Amino acid sequence: MPFGDEALSCLLAKTDAVLVTHTHRDHWDAAAIESITKATPVYCQPEDEARIRDDRFGEIVPVVERLEWRGIELTGVG
Repeated sequence: MPFGDEALSCLLAKTDAVLVTHTHRDHWDAAAIESITKATPVYCQPEDEARIRDDRFGEIVPVVERLEWRGIELTGVG
């Protein structure tokens, strides 16, 4: 991340949800898994759901085709 630990902690405390486009290390690594609160909803590709569940996140929402969250439209591209 382009900012320090304190700024990251403040940002994550305000985070309502996380969108994981894929689970390659440049988007989903050990630091992310450790830093994001496990109760934070995680939106992901259907094929990544089991992996993210294994990382002990509780609310995982696969985006199959189309999903709307707080006025934001998410579209699956599988």
